[in-house]
Amino acid sequence: MAEMARLRRFVIIGRGKSGTTWLSRIFRSHPEVFLRGERKLVEKTADYTPILRHLLDPATMTAWGAHSSFRLGLQPERMGPELWRLVDDYLAAATLVATGTEVSGLTHLGDKLALLHPEDAAAILPHLDRAYPGYRALHIVRDGRDVAVSGFFHVYRNRASGGGEPSPLVRRVEQVLEGSGGRLFTDEHLRFRAASWSGVTTAVDDLLRPALGERYLLLRYEDLLADTRASIERIFAFVDVGYSPQLVSDILEATSFKKMSGGRRAGEQDPKSGRRKGQAGDWKNYFTPRDRALFAAVAQPALERFGYEPDASWAEAR
Repeated sequence: MAEMARLRRFVIIGRGKSGTTWLSRIFRSHPEVFLRGERKLVEKTADYTPILRHLLDPATMTAWGAHSSFRLGLQPERMGPELWRLVDDYLAAATLVATGTEVSGLTHLGDKLALLHPEDAAAILPHLDRAYPGYRALHIVRDGRDVAVSGFFHVYRNRASGGGEPSPLVRRVEQVLEGSGGRLFTDEHLRFRAASWSGVTTAVDDLLRPALGERYLLLRYEDLLADTRASIERIFAFVDVGYSPQLVSDILEATSFKKMSGGRRAGEQDPKSGRRKGQAGDWKNYFTPRDRALFAAVAQPALERFGYEPDASWAEAR
């Protein structure tokens, strides 16, 4: 466990379908970095209780301490982050053993938080610095309209692979792909995705930028896509892990869209693949005039804040 404490910690944070997986693969390709996947220990993205979130909630720990023997001489409200770190280090060590990874060769340990709800960001992020003093946060942001399309195809892929009679959603997507008309989104679905993207990205930036200062970096997916080499060098420098030009070249090859998609070039679509298209701006192929208006009504401030639109005129384009 003492070896675990030596490792420098960082967290990749982003709205789901924003490039967190690609960024994770890049870090996993570095020989001195061990990055775990989504462990759902504190984030809640489904119908279950994140088993460790309560440890990062001072109010919960205070209430617990008031009804336990720990109130005698200890401060339960301050114990949560230490208990979290102890349990998390144990789980990390167990993962390293299970994967045959030698901790002696590592300098950094990373985690990935792919969030869907702004309330999860509010519940988790303010306390991470107490659990990991000095950690660095890498926030990846992607155009919310592309996030909406990517997320919809993610749902389609999961349902289409289930077998049996195609659901209405699967039939609707296939009609759109065949060019027989129709609309990809329902009003309700698009409003949810616009609010989720806007809420999560804004909450992460609001919470972490002032709290962490230089230990916070915002990276746009589109910039990572446009100049991957420069972006890799930037994020490695940010977490302070060493690299050489050759290592970056090797990582570029190992994590390219062609490599991860099984040979397709960026822009060549496979709607049933987890690496569907690898292209920015694909939302323009699916958004109807109504979709533009609905998304702008919910998420226009975030589109402008993160540099995706200068104003709302895009929503009026046909």
